[in-house]
Amino acid sequence: MGLVSASIRLTELLLVPVMVNSLQTTIQIQIDGIDWNKNGIKASAVKTKYCYNDESCDFEGSFSIAVRSLHDFLFGKVEIVFSNEDSFEYAFISILLKDFYNSKMRECRKREYPLLSACEMRTADYYGRKYKVLGKSQISLFKRELDKEFEAKTDGVIQSFMSKIFQESTIVQLKNINRVFSILFQGSHMCRIKTVTGIFLNEYLSDKRYLYNSNTGNISGLPEDSGDLAEDYDNMDVKTAEALKRNLKYVIASFLDSIIMKYTAGERKKIVESKDEAKKSVLEVVEINEDDIYKVYRGSIDCIGFVILFDVDKAVVSFRGTLTTEDIIHDLNCCYIPFLNGYAHCGILKLASYFYNTEWRDLKAVLKQKKIKNVLFTGHSLGAAVGVLLHIMISENKEDSSMFNIETSGFAPPPTVSIEIASRKLKNLRTYIFGKDSITRMSLGSLKEYNYISLTLASKLSIRKGIDSLYEDYIEVKNYLNKANLFPKLYHPGEIFHFEFKSDDRRTYQVKKRCPSYFSDFLGFKCFPRDHMPNVFFDALDYFTSRRKRHI
Repeated sequence: MGLVSASIRLTELLLVPVMVNSLQTTIQIQIDGIDWNKNGIKASAVKTKYCYNDESCDFEGSFSIAVRSLHDFLFGKVEIVFSNEDSFEYAFISILLKDFYNSKMRECRKREYPLLSACEMRTADYYGRKYKVLGKSQISLFKRELDKEFEAKTDGVIQSFMSKIFQESTIVQLKNINRVFSILFQGSHMCRIKTVTGIFLNEYLSDKRYLYNSNTGNISGLPEDSGDLAEDYDNMDVKTAEALKRNLKYVIASFLDSIIMKYTAGERKKIVESKDEAKKSVLEVVEINEDDIYKVYRGSIDCIGFVILFDVDKAVVSFRGTLTTEDIIHDLNCCYIPFLNGYAHCGILKLASYFYNTEWRDLKAVLKQKKIKNVLFTGHSLGAAVGVLLHIMISENKEDSSMFNIETSGFAPPPTVSIEIASRKLKNLRTYIFGKDSITRMSLGSLKEYNYISLTLASKLSIRKGIDSLYEDYIEVKNYLNKANLFPKLYHPGEIFHFEFKSDDRRTYQVKKRCPSYFSDFLGFKCFPRDHMPNVFFDALDYFTSRRKRHI
């Protein structure tokens, strides 16, 4: 055909600091043809235009864009608009960059896309949706190295203004968070209303969904759920439980004098006299000498708060959980960033990388001097996730892994890595999760899938059939999603131990070893704030260390 009109709307492209250069590519999109089911449309009346990073520009036949990050390849979307100037009519196509992520450089891929109306394009996608197709368009897509014209990216007015207020690293994270919200809240206002309705339906079906999640599906390459720890799952020995309780005390110590922990972590019975208030908070929880505390850090935008101490024959690095605004920024910066042979949570990887390149380097010298080889990383929530990634980083360093015995005990962390990394066998890396904790199931991919399922359930709701009939629809859409893998997720690496109440009286507990896929689906529960806090682990471990636990 002759001239074609296009307008592009793409998730904001941003160069993340820890970027792999090979992922920075130029995508050339060429319109080969268009079949518009409309009489009287002249080729000369169809104009071309595209929009990129809030800027629009006319073009003829083809255009190029710069894809600068892995995140944009996995979640980015290009929308092309064909406009007819004579009749003021529009037709749209949508191109998912994920479809071309694995294509080779300089490879040409030809695809045919349906033409949709503006109303159809504003409607978020869901399972079983029927499209009103206006026609079709033939597209050629070329992937090559980043062109020089895209290498120098000048800052806009807003970027220049923000740079005068925030640090550059903060600006990058705020942009990433904006991209995350733009992905999660796509679609028209009606779609968002339906999604909210679907979330309530999800909550109504939560117990059935939890049971389905417990008994179905595994991901190829990952170990199956292990139910052979004990027939009743209640087999944690006293020695292991006592060791975990001590690790939890390290975790509580990292929160220092936080008022939150005073109400959730039990009583601090030990009275300590110390001029240093931060060290005093640590000594109230952990029975060590003040000289054994190497460093106490309250946290900043670049590094999460932590405590480093020496206990008998090991060094302990305990990271606190989310407590400050800076921590929340790192939590919300959940874009995916390249890591080893896969990818990881961007905000958490930044925190782990900063510690690895600064504090770990200095700590190694002290450990060598003291001739200490055993190192324990522990933490809660965000802090646990940082410890998990640090464990993987050090394990990948042959010198460090041969010099030190690294062990990690993470309590209630969010998922951190892709399936390629989670499927590795990582020595002495253990994650502990309690009950129906939603945080431990939360990644950008799982949230996006949750929205997809919610919108599907709301669209299938029928007064005649009732709400309970939606469970069958949930099973159908979940089976589809398990095969289609539309939304890349994050997982827990290493060994995963799941604590649960054994009975409704909430007095007895059980523990079971789980596989990473068990926590890959986001499930919203009313009880998740309770199940996420450290005190529930203390209660469970007190049960296992009690002499009468097996006779209750």
